[in-house]
Amino acid sequence: MADIDNTFPEAELAYRDIHEPDWLLQHIVGIANRVAAGPDVTLQIGGHFITGSIIGAKEYVEKLAIQLGSSNFKDHSGQIDAEDEQELANQYAKLLLVPLEAKYLPQGDKETSSVQEDDDTTIAFIHLKNIAIGNAIGSLREVNDIVWRGRLSAITGFYFGRTTAQ
Repeated sequence: MADIDNTFPEAELAYRDIHEPDWLLQHIVGIANRVAAGPDVTLQIGGHFITGSIIGAKEYVEKLAIQLGSSNFKDHSGQIDAEDEQELANQYAKLLLVPLEAKYLPQGDKETSSVQEDDDTTIAFIHLKNIAIGNAIGSLREVNDIVWRGRLSAITGFYFGRTTAQ
């Protein structure tokens, strides 16, 4: 945290309110990580919003590996055959899955898990599926085949429920 003059405790509280994640949303993400289910939510991030279903870190890791495994890979020349492309996608998925599982998936022992049941304040990211992305003028684009990850401290507002196109 930045150095704040302690003679003005209100300044420190205001700094935390602006730069730290919302405690309620952080707690909801913690519950989703533990029970593998979460509510629909609409998040405001800058001048845009994203709407979708909150998922736990485990589901995010699993879906991201599948998503990455089905990505289109190209070399610098723009040419790669289908067999090499699938092998490359599988390698990326495997390389990604190992560190994400180690960081986000409980290993059965509370001491070795990064997802602590009693301390949601360490959670820094939210994960969504079945998303739609919109802007202030009302444009909404559904992107249902991907998972999304965002930094909780970047969210400026939220409500529970989905935004739909009008």
